[in-house]
Amino acid sequence: MPNWNRDYYRSLVRQFARTVNGLDDTFEAVMKGRSPDGVDDLAIGGAKRARGAVLNFDICDYMPAATSPDPVTMKKLFITVDSLVPLVMQIINDHGGYIEKNSGANVLGILSAHGSDYHAANAALDISTTILYAIKTIVNPFLGEVGIPEVNARIGIDLGPILISMTGRRSLSGRRARKFLNVIGPAAQLSSILRSQALPNEILVGDLVKKNAKVYRQSYFMTATPADWSWHYRDDLQDKYEIWSYNAEKPVPA
Repeated sequence: MPNWNRDYYRSLVRQFARTVNGLDDTFEAVMKGRSPDGVDDLAIGGAKRARGAVLNFDICDYMPAATSPDPVTMKKLFITVDSLVPLVMQIINDHGGYIEKNSGANVLGILSAHGSDYHAANAALDISTTILYAIKTIVNPFLGEVGIPEVNARIGIDLGPILISMTGRRSLSGRRARKFLNVIGPAAQLSSILRSQALPNEILVGDLVKKNAKVYRQSYFMTATPADWSWHYRDDLQDKYEIWSYNAEKPVPA
C-alpha cells in the first residue's frame, strides 16, 4: 500500500498528465473510425470463492450526458471519462486492489481480505478518500481548464464473501481473446445499491466495513440507514445490517 505523502500525490499528478496528453487527438481518431489497439491475449477460465471488500465508483449525472448524440457533449464526456477512470483504476491498483470490468465512468474494485476483514475494509476506505481528493485537486482543475464542468463522485462499499470469476472470449477465427474479472455475491450487489443511493461526493458503506475500520476512523461515520431498509445479517433476521456515511477527507499530502 502506498504511503499518503507528497511523492505519492505527485506520482498521481504525473500519471494523470500522461493520461490526458493527446485526448483530443484520440477522440478525433475514434470519431474517424480508426480502431484502438486490441486487448492482449489472456488466459480465460476459473473462479474462486473469496472474502473481501467491493468498492463501486461512479460519477453523478453520467447517464443524461451519455445518451446525448451531440458531438460537443460526446467530446466533453469522452475527455471526462478517459481522464478520470484511469486515475481511479490506478489508485485501486496502487492499494492492492483488482479491477472488475468497468462501464463508462463506473469502476468496480475488489480488495481481497487476505484472511483479514480489517485489511480489506481499511484499504477500501483509504482508496475512497484518495479518489475524492484526487478528483478535487487533479481532475476538476484540469476539466476547468478545458471548459468542462467539474465532476462529483459517489462511492458504495461493502464487505463479505464474494465469488470472483475470469470471464471473456477465447481466441476465435483470428480474433483476440478478451478477458475480465467478474464478481458476484451480496457484497457486490450491496455496493452497487449504496453507490446509487449516495449523495454527490459521499461514501456509503455497509455495517461490516464500519465494524472493521480502524479506531480513529469511527468518529467519521454517520448513520445513513433508510427507514425502510430490509437488509439484515444472515444469521439473525432481527439484526438489521446498518448503512453508514463515511465523511473523512484526505489531508494535504506532507
